[in-house]
Amino acid sequence: NNLLESVNKIVNVSQPEIGRIKDFNISFNLYPTLKSIIDLFADKNEVEIHLELSPNIQNYVIGDPIKLKQIFLNLLQSILLSHNGLMVNEILISVIPEKETKTDLKISFNLQVSYKQGDNSAELTKSETTVLASDLTNTMKLISYSGGVLTIKRVDNYDIYSFILGFQKDTIRKTEVSAEKIQIEDSKTTKLKDANILLVEDNL
Repeated sequence: NNLLESVNKIVNVSQPEIGRIKDFNISFNLYPTLKSIIDLFADKNEVEIHLELSPNIQNYVIGDPIKLKQIFLNLLQSILLSHNGLMVNEILISVIPEKETKTDLKISFNLQVSYKQGDNSAELTKSETTVLASDLTNTMKLISYSGGVLTIKRVDNYDIYSFILGFQKDTIRKTEVSAEKIQIEDSKTTKLKDANILLVEDNL
């Protein structure tokens, strides 16, 4: 929660310079990268957020994890705050491969947002939709600068937010992970008394 508030302040200050954000191009794991952002909202809202990665997708990719985190941070915050966190019931995030070559991979990110049933959960009014679109301005810019386009579609009683981003395949890291798995499976368990542990924590 502390990190979330800090990042929000940075984002608010840097909005005019959003197009000049430095790009990173490093190898990272998709699942923990996205899960770390989802966990920031877990204790602040009574909303179930689920993350599903397609079994056919390559976990390690080369791209900009910082910008991807900021996109999801802004997007989730806009979805939850625009409805005061009351109407939204569940957010299902699915990550699936859209198109791939030997070296490149396009990934589709989809957020299916369902709403609570009842008198206070009628369909979004025109004004609420306008507010939501306004809140998503910076998110749309981030996605656009990353080569994608955010689309919002209403289906029955839920909305679907979708965008596609391009990454490079990390074939080296994929090979290293496979080798690590084999090594771990073949190695003996280290006794706790023989292990070295580094704990880093800045929250008392």
